[in-house]
Amino acid sequence: RVAGAASGTRKALSEARYATSLQQMRIRDVDIAKVTQARTYALAWQPRSDRLLIASGDVNGQLGLWDVDEADAEKCCWSLSRAHSRPVTALYWDGGSVISGGYDSLVRKCALDHAPLVSTVVADYYDDDVDDLTHFCLQGDVVWGAHKCGGVSRFDSRAGSPTSKKLIIDAHGRKTAHIGVRPGHEFHLTTSSNDGSVVVWDVRKLKPKKPTEVWAYEHAKSVHGFCWSADGKTLASCSYDDTVGFHDVDKDTTVSVRHDNRTGRYLTPFKPTMDPHAPFPAVIMGSMGRPRCVDVLRAKAPNTLIKLNDRDNVFHAVTSLHDVHPYAHVIAGANNSGRLSIWRA
Repeated sequence: RVAGAASGTRKALSEARYATSLQQMRIRDVDIAKVTQARTYALAWQPRSDRLLIASGDVNGQLGLWDVDEADAEKCCWSLSRAHSRPVTALYWDGGSVISGGYDSLVRKCALDHAPLVSTVVADYYDDDVDDLTHFCLQGDVVWGAHKCGGVSRFDSRAGSPTSKKLIIDAHGRKTAHIGVRPGHEFHLTTSSNDGSVVVWDVRKLKPKKPTEVWAYEHAKSVHGFCWSADGKTLASCSYDDTVGFHDVDKDTTVSVRHDNRTGRYLTPFKPTMDPHAPFPAVIMGSMGRPRCVDVLRAKAPNTLIKLNDRDNVFHAVTSLHDVHPYAHVIAGANNSGRLSIWRA
């Protein structure tokens, strides 16, 4: 079992235990590994309590896997060099399989627990009236896609063929950057866009030309990522306008927290990640500050709970993307060279 991993039902820590856990987080030289060859675009822990196994995808379409506590350096990392032909933009686990999607407009499922490895196409958007797949999410057998043209697509994987006709919705005037389903609300789909908006849609009213908004918020610049709290009450969005928004969608209230999100053209844009172990909505964010660090933010003052850093001892690079292990309070970050960093107590 992973040290500190919860068993059975996952529960948030108390405020005191959460604060202590953050204060005790450290990074060691063995907790940094080069998992892919190029800039990381996607990151996902396998949801299991007996092993720290994480998948990442890079700008060239390569998938990487890191067995974090494997002592043999030659066995701890594996790579799948031709998983996709273009950037991998989202990853999900389904048991021992990784589901990946990217700009090549394919969603693939790779069975890692099968010898030899078996990779199958789940969805193929090449012949559909949309362009590049910029992000995707899963809802049971349904694949929701975000596209560079501003569109949103719906595909039921039970349709029989990955190339079967998809429902295409004109959601945004510019690139749809991120897509996700609101926890606990099966009919609420969320998208963010380069047009500056983050929108919650009612999937029962997604007409191709006139979709119905449930809720929307306008940032001053592009919104490149968002995340929901586990209870579906708080939505956090990250924008190039240098804010992280904490939104209570039901009450239609927003708290904007100032944060430097100007990553420029050579760094992967920041995306917020909700910490499932926090007793309140808290997001993990990359930081442009020095010494290099990882920010943990919340809506309530003081907004910055902690800046995780080791004073540039072994942690030297900006990590734009993060994922928090669902069972153990362990934070993974990814930088622009394909290296992953692990913070844990």
